[in-house]
Amino acid sequence: MSGQAKPKLEILYVGSKDDRDLLRLLVNCGPVRVCGYSQDDVPQLDSTIEYVGACRLPLSRDAKDLVRGLRSIGIPFMGMGDSDVDAVEIALTASSSAQKVGETLRLLREVCQNRRKVTEIAQHPVAVGLDDFVALIEFALNLRLPGSTERAARVAWYAANVGKSMKLTPEELELLQVAARAREIGKLSLPDHEVQQGDLLLGDPTSLGNFAYPAFSSLIMRQVPQFTQLADVVACQLENFDGSGQSGLKGGAIPLTSRVLRAVAAFERAEAMHGVRNNSESLGYLFRDANRIFDPEVLAALDAVVWQRDLGNGQEPTRMAVKQLVVGDWLGQCVYNQHGLKMIPYGHKLDWRTKEMTIKLLEESNIAYAYILTKAPRIRRQADEEEDMKVK
Repeated sequence: MSGQAKPKLEILYVGSKDDRDLLRLLVNCGPVRVCGYSQDDVPQLDSTIEYVGACRLPLSRDAKDLVRGLRSIGIPFMGMGDSDVDAVEIALTASSSAQKVGETLRLLREVCQNRRKVTEIAQHPVAVGLDDFVALIEFALNLRLPGSTERAARVAWYAANVGKSMKLTPEELELLQVAARAREIGKLSLPDHEVQQGDLLLGDPTSLGNFAYPAFSSLIMRQVPQFTQLADVVACQLENFDGSGQSGLKGGAIPLTSRVLRAVAAFERAEAMHGVRNNSESLGYLFRDANRIFDPEVLAALDAVVWQRDLGNGQEPTRMAVKQLVVGDWLGQCVYNQHGLKMIPYGHKLDWRTKEMTIKLLEESNIAYAYILTKAPRIRRQADEEEDMKVK
């Protein structure tokens, strides 16, 4: 394989030769052929050459049929708008090969960089920002995995709130939210049966995709030097807390942001499967794998975030060391045993018995910080009230 020559790449531009500004950018990325607007203008395609299409956005009526025809035979397209960065879009399909996906992303990066150089020469510098890069990733991924943008937004919300509860710095919080949005870009390189597999995030050790897509995600991000930290986070997003993951990283050696992603992505998937009304079941599922797959401290923060969202009426819990719990504290989280069974519910007011039980259960789970409320939540579910009465 190492002796095989890399296929040549050629850009097919659907448009006019008068589009000199866009053609100048494309020429910097590779050889360009201008196809005009008619099928008759398209040169005969060579099977030894990889083709990527390009066109101006918004797409003109004259160009639509030709673009549609070229895409139907598997040629991915770059659409280029009038703004400096954020109107660069790509159009991929589920049948686009991994190589074409990679080439298209590389071309997009080069177009952005070259366009930046052009604008700098014109003394109008434009930065290729993190949001621009992530927006391109989201657009590409959503074409092959419809609904991925909405799912990523939910994961980002959980990640941001868990990170805030765990006192991450503003820089770490920003990195975490961006990683939550972009973490699955590596799935574009997987075959269809792996891409569509629903339990990639649930720790199925038989899934090759579990090992493949974080590495591919990281590889893609490392193509942009300023996104090295982001690449480090997504590379470790499926590492197991006990070191049984592919890299062997264990506990604190795994970046905290990656540990947060591991937990919140799994919860988002479980919540989507079980429904919001079954949050106890979803959280219990995760707590059964605390200290094995998931960081128990992250799970405790996630539990507090979920219950605060559902029952806290805007009251944010306070994080404190477990040993500082006192009689009269209102729990801002649930307390689980090592089998994932909920033993003490959210909103319970600690007495001397349940205080000792809470400390014991949290310490057995290697959880050093608890979450408490300054007062009882105004709304509590009847089921939790009944369970509260059973605690002795």
